[in-house]
Amino acid sequence: MKGYLRLTSILLAFFIILPLSSCFDPNYDWDLSGKNPEILPPIFDLPEDGDKVYETTVAFDGLELTLSSDGTYYYVTDGSKCTATVVSIPESVNGLPVEAIYKFGTNNKVETLLIPESINRIYNYAFDNCPNLKYTEYGNAKYLGNMENEYIGLIEYVNRTVASVDIHPNCRVIADEAFYGCPELAKISFAEGLEYIGEHAFSNCDQLTELILPDSLKYIGWGAFSKCEGIAEIVFGDSIETIKMSAFSNLKSLRSVEIPDSVTELGQSVFSDCTSLEKAVIGDGIEVLPNYTFYKCPSLQYVDFGSSIRELGEYAFSYCTALTDIVIPSTVEVLYAYTFQTCDNLKYNYYGKELRYLPGESGEYEYLVSYIYDTCEKVVVHPDTRIVSKRLFQPLKKLKEISMDGEGKYLAVSGNCLIDKATKTLIAGINTSVIPDDGSVEAIGDYAFYGMLELSLTRIPEGVKTIGNSAFGFCEAIESIEFPAELRAIGSSAFWSCAVRSVKFPEGLERIGDDAFVSCPITELYLPSGLRELGESAFSSNFKLVSVEIAEGLTEISQQCFRGCIALSNVKLPKTLENISDLAFYECQSLSVIDFPSNLKFIGSAAFSDTGLTFVTLPESVRSIGDDAFMNGKLIMVDMGGGASYIGRGAFCSPSLISVSYDGTKAEWRTLTGGLYDMFDGNKTVTVKCSDGEIECLGAMKSKSQNSAYD
Repeated sequence: MKGYLRLTSILLAFFIILPLSSCFDPNYDWDLSGKNPEILPPIFDLPEDGDKVYETTVAFDGLELTLSSDGTYYYVTDGSKCTATVVSIPESVNGLPVEAIYKFGTNNKVETLLIPESINRIYNYAFDNCPNLKYTEYGNAKYLGNMENEYIGLIEYVNRTVASVDIHPNCRVIADEAFYGCPELAKISFAEGLEYIGEHAFSNCDQLTELILPDSLKYIGWGAFSKCEGIAEIVFGDSIETIKMSAFSNLKSLRSVEIPDSVTELGQSVFSDCTSLEKAVIGDGIEVLPNYTFYKCPSLQYVDFGSSIRELGEYAFSYCTALTDIVIPSTVEVLYAYTFQTCDNLKYNYYGKELRYLPGESGEYEYLVSYIYDTCEKVVVHPDTRIVSKRLFQPLKKLKEISMDGEGKYLAVSGNCLIDKATKTLIAGINTSVIPDDGSVEAIGDYAFYGMLELSLTRIPEGVKTIGNSAFGFCEAIESIEFPAELRAIGSSAFWSCAVRSVKFPEGLERIGDDAFVSCPITELYLPSGLRELGESAFSSNFKLVSVEIAEGLTEISQQCFRGCIALSNVKLPKTLENISDLAFYECQSLSVIDFPSNLKFIGSAAFSDTGLTFVTLPESVRSIGDDAFMNGKLIMVDMGGGASYIGRGAFCSPSLISVSYDGTKAEWRTLTGGLYDMFDGNKTVTVKCSDGEIECLGAMKSKSQNSAYD
């Protein structure tokens, strides 16, 4: 299954590539719907466009275009079947832009590839198996473009031993790994006009000493300049918005960095292991300083936080041993127990023999950041404490009591719980906590009881409206729980890997977050009528789950929602349901029967793959059936209405399949499938019974055992 997940989670979109003999202008909006029998029809609606539907995969003259997972653009994945020597990638398809080239595949024919200005990502090795593809060379680099601009995308170096490179002024994109590991590259001259630098584009170029980036640059990809140990200075332009994970990690010579106010997104570990870094200025556009941002920067002495900072991620300053003084801005509302781990010289404010604080703009004891000894049995919290690090008490296995000297300015202590008085949020508890039922708690905060292995809890008190992300994650002693009538939302991973066997949700519950009950031994499940959002993988790997009933109201079952619930045999779906997403019931091996509601429109990829379904009846309302949707070895018969406009590859792939009853004519079936029966097992001839006769269809899809995508 690894290959399938890799394609669905990493590959965000595909392009169409058209031979020049068929279509020359790359800027033309190729509306292909209904014009070619090889086009695979729509899979889902885009909400902003009402009922407008887009093709997820377009096959045109042997080339592929696929819609991104968010339905906003297309990207190229394969050109191996193209026989033309000149290929043009269009600017847009069906009104959506073509934005990336993932892979062109093996093609010995193509010599000229024209790419549009809309391209902003070219993956590494995209054209490695195109030996006859010709490039335009400039400044020691190879480019691809179109008739109006030959230099849109810089693909790679001319020679690995190149010492300098001049980026052409018309270049917009530098491809992934374009200059990866060029040992002699000492100088890069960036020109205005460049907007995107790809992943690891200049990684491991040790001879580089400075970076002067253009004002036009918007995006720096993952690891783009990582391990360039000679870089001592970085000058950012004023348009940079996104700097991805590890973009500047392991720059051993870098001494200072100033992140512009224009930057709104930082990835994890952006400046980790920059061992000479002494000063960091964080721009006003940054709200979240991600995990490991300055991890293992032992020379870091000065940090200037921007005015918008609200969260300091885990290990963000861990092992910054030269850091001595720091004042956390009052805008910071979230930090973690390990944010400042092993900052041995940091000047903490100690309170009692157990706790360490860092000053904030509101006082010396504003931020409770860590403990002193993990063997303490009691902690006394300073009354001026405002913010407590997430998961602070998790390692304190012997902790039995939380108290406070006097009345807290911001927090209260009750039942061995710390409670934010202004928001009525329980922000931290321990194994001996009892959640107050006096109305002082309306929310359980993120990570409040995370990892409290001995917490004994059977009910959440009345008045609690929300349960935060990971609030009770890995609380292995919780076996059953009663929720209050006022509860409206349960956060992501809220009860991950708890021992919960039974749950009763209130009818007013509106949201269950991603991974909320992963790996719980729940046996029966009723989802209430108020539920409007059911998160991805919400109940996946509940190995003892036998029965699921979903009340009327829910319109979508999210990706992997019940994946791996191997004992699940009874499922009742609501009439309001319209979408069953990818992998929703994947590997539910005991599921042999299911009734689909009359309003169901979309069934996602592998939604019922590896189940025990033998007979499937699909209503007229179903418009799209995703790739591998019902791929399993037990499927015998399918009865489907005539409303479908898309059947994905491997959708009914089963060596046991005998027939498909289709409520449409033979001509409509041929139009629907394009005469390519890759929804069936390649070893089978399947009888399709149409309203005006039968068609014998020779399958063209490998079964799971033969399909490398599931290896």
